[in-house]
Amino acid sequence: ERSRLGMTLAHEHFIIDLDRIRKDGISRIDTPEEVIPEIRLMMEDGIQSAFEVSTIDLGRDVEKLRTISQATGLQIVASTGYYLSPFHPAKLETQTPEEIARTYEKELLEGIGNTGIRAGLIAEIASSPEAFVGHEKKILEAAGIASRRTGAAGAGWAGRPSSSRAIRADRAVRSPLRLSSHMRSRHSSTSVRRLALRGSAAAVDWSWAVRKIRRRGAQRADRASKAASS
Repeated sequence: ERSRLGMTLAHEHFIIDLDRIRKDGISRIDTPEEVIPEIRLMMEDGIQSAFEVSTIDLGRDVEKLRTISQATGLQIVASTGYYLSPFHPAKLETQTPEEIARTYEKELLEGIGNTGIRAGLIAEIASSPEAFVGHEKKILEAAGIASRRTGAAGAGWAGRPSSSRAIRADRAVRSPLRLSSHMRSRHSSTSVRRLALRGSAAAVDWSWAVRKIRRRGAQRADRASKAASS
């Protein structure tokens, strides 16, 4: 229940495998032991819950999430959904948005596999930087169908050119992405406003925001210095 969540982190990956596509040797968290110490530290600062947005195709393992929750007391909301095109399983090639939506609905209402754990969010639905690639539009449409039928919220992100497309697709299925993640310089203020008007919260990547604030501060200081010396 929402009232039990308390202070909540909206976008976390505790168990994830991006390395199978990135091949960088670092984009992977395999075991609860890797994250439990950090989770205990953040809970000392008042965090009570977290939305874990690793998708079906991102190495999601809800049994490991259960282990983390039991070891720390953190309330973890698991997700259903698919990520970017390079991660998509081959079966999406022949599935319709309706069929994909039924996968989401089963995990939301009945549970994920035989774990007895239900997903509580449709996430992390994503689209590529320049346009929808492969089945990305289809999985967004499926998220809208499942959200409308179950009442589950969705979370995702899009690159700047594709964000307006995501908004249009989102409007077509009448299901706002309740959290638009990874907002940064590639997103125009117009795109952010449109998402907000659709009922979506915008989550800004903090490291990018800090860099942008510092850069603007340096630019203002430089202009002031030039004005003072002229």
